[in-house]
Amino acid sequence: MSANAVNDLAGNNNDVFAGGSCLATEPNNCVQLNVTDDPTVTITQAAGQPDPTSALPINFTVQFSEPINTATFTPADITQTGTAASVVWNIANSGDNTTFTLSAVSSGYGTVAPIIEANKVLDLSGNNNTASNLAPTDNSVEFLSISARAVIINEAAWAGTASGLTGDEWIELHNTTGNDINITGWTLRASDGTPSITLAGTIAAGGYFLLERDDNDTVSDVDADQIYTGELSNSGESLTLRDGASKVIDTANGNGGSWPAGSASTYGTMERKSASADSDSNWQTNTGIKKNGKNANGGDILGTPRNSNTPLPVVTVTPKKTETPTPRPSPIPIPPRPILNEILARPGFDWNQDGKADVFDEFIEIKNLTAIDISLNGWKINTLNGGKTFALPEVKLKPGERIVLYGKQTNLLLSDGGETVRLVNSSGKIYDAFTYNLARAEDASFCRLPDGAPGNSWFEDCVPTPNLANTREGKPPAPPDGGAAPACNLPDTVPPEILIPECHGYGADIWNPFYWDFVNWIDKLWIQQANEKWRTFIE
Repeated sequence: MSANAVNDLAGNNNDVFAGGSCLATEPNNCVQLNVTDDPTVTITQAAGQPDPTSALPINFTVQFSEPINTATFTPADITQTGTAASVVWNIANSGDNTTFTLSAVSSGYGTVAPIIEANKVLDLSGNNNTASNLAPTDNSVEFLSISARAVIINEAAWAGTASGLTGDEWIELHNTTGNDINITGWTLRASDGTPSITLAGTIAAGGYFLLERDDNDTVSDVDADQIYTGELSNSGESLTLRDGASKVIDTANGNGGSWPAGSASTYGTMERKSASADSDSNWQTNTGIKKNGKNANGGDILGTPRNSNTPLPVVTVTPKKTETPTPRPSPIPIPPRPILNEILARPGFDWNQDGKADVFDEFIEIKNLTAIDISLNGWKINTLNGGKTFALPEVKLKPGERIVLYGKQTNLLLSDGGETVRLVNSSGKIYDAFTYNLARAEDASFCRLPDGAPGNSWFEDCVPTPNLANTREGKPPAPPDGGAAPACNLPDTVPPEILIPECHGYGADIWNPFYWDFVNWIDKLWIQQANEKWRTFIE
């Protein structure tokens, strides 16, 4: 208010009124007018705030209709009306006592929707505020959970890039989804506390995020998405990627032992083989088959910064020839369909629950990958080497449903020494096939990972999970006899008179090359090492 605009009861003119206080030095020359209107307030999404978002903090703008007494405005005045739990608020004043930034962090997912109820805040004249958002405004943001391994730790140059550049380390993240992911507020930390990186930025759908240590010259011809500090130990340590709510998204070398791949002599990077769970077997060393980027000296990097990793070699399996080979139709690409999903060729546990652990506990699991019900009427499973066929029961599989067929039902008897299993439709077309060479251990199944994944995605060290999602984690139930028999290259379908002496008892482990390739032994070699009544040797 301008000076000399109003007189008090004594006839004194008012001084300039600014910010709710008189500027005059003489109290008698100053009249402060009380405002009787209650201040209104609105809460809206802050400019540039993504909605939905998976990154924290989530920002809102709080706008009062007039300056307020800031001492009366605290996080306790904010009420969360959304579905997200454990929300913590922070308030920042823009400087005019009218506009504020309200930030939220949450350890739960859902809608973040703040309001300010009436009579929480006072203006400079002591008037209480009215309830916020009486007019239509957007005061909510959806906070989304990111699934595990939506972003993975894809590559790590823990040894540096060359002999003179061992400190030039870099790490690459990869977005495995079809959507952009904002990783601002996420963390990537090593188990020993260094490096400890708070991430900032967005990874495009299917894209890569390159972190270079100390400066942007680590990979001289590829710009870093973020620079970090801190050294990775060459002896090995675990890396953990967490989202803004501290949920673990992925790990690398999660067991904390020596690095499972990468080289301190060639400076090849440690590359992820697939987006499946972190394990030592899911990493490989870059050998230069595929490489990308130059180091600080202009030399080639044995790695693929901001690019896809070295592809896995294509394994071609040649079926064993029979005396009378018959032509077989080749598998053809077909839209999503029923597939062979898991095969257990060497059981050590009573999986079919008939009271005995034997070859009849072998099983084959089929899964429906289509979006519709599929009838298996007329479909068959056959074994190439065993030469047997089983007609599937007349059942319908719903989308994603499985059926498990045990050896007691099919009588196919899968050989421990290798077999080809085929899924054939009612017209004789091969819809799926899988060949294994040797069932190395009891209760180690062959399975597709991720569960139900089409293509060549088989693993030989899965934990049997009939009628459940495939996994390589955990342990199967203990065999009835407390131990597993050694692997035997003879089919378990041969007559017992041959199988028992060759693969059990004194014959156990007779296929071990040690007994035939051992050098420097003279005269004779004891096969049975223990002091038994009968000792056997080769002379």
